[in-house]
Amino acid sequence: MKLNEIKTKINEFEPKSNDEKYMLLACQEAYKAYESGNFGIGAILVDENGSVVSKGHNSVFNPSFRSDLHAEMVVMNQFESHHITKQDLSKYTLYTSLEPCPMCLARVITAGVGTVKYACVDKDGGMVSRILSFPPVWQEIASNRNFTQALISSELQKIASELFLSNVAQLDNELKNNK
Repeated sequence: MKLNEIKTKINEFEPKSNDEKYMLLACQEAYKAYESGNFGIGAILVDENGSVVSKGHNSVFNPSFRSDLHAEMVVMNQFESHHITKQDLSKYTLYTSLEPCPMCLARVITAGVGTVKYACVDKDGGMVSRILSFPPVWQEIASNRNFTQALISSELQKIASELFLSNVAQLDNELKNNK
C-alpha cells in the first residue's frame, strides 16, 4: 500500500468502539512516524476517564538516531516528564499499533500501566506473546496487568500492519549498514 492510500484509509476509517477510536489515534501517530522515515508505529496513553494524556510515535531514525525512541518509550517519556512524581497508572491503558518489544513491555510494566492493547502482532519482535520468557520477577510484577490484542476490525489491523511493514525492509538495511 502506498503512503497516500494509507492516509486515505486512516482518514476514512469510522471507529465503532472505544478500542477502535483509540487505536485509530495510535495509527495516526504511526503514520507520522512512517511519513518521517521511522518505523510506522504509534502509541497513546489513556487515563481511567478516557482522556488521552500522552501520544507519540517511533522516532528511532529521525530527526536523529535514537535507539530508545520506540513509540511506547516516547509516550512514557512524555508522560513522566509532565508527571514528575510517581503516578498510579494501574487504571491507564496504553494503545500501540504494534505488539510491544521486550524493551517497551518492560518499560510499561515498570511504570505500572494496567492495560496494554495492541493492533497487530509482531511475530518476530513482540513480547506479549512471549511474556513467559521474561525472568520470573518480571512475570510476577506483570501478573496483575492486562496485555492483549485490541478488539478492532481487521481493516484497522491491516492499516497498523501496513504502516509498520511499509518501510521496515529499508530501515532494517540502514541498521545493518550501521554496524
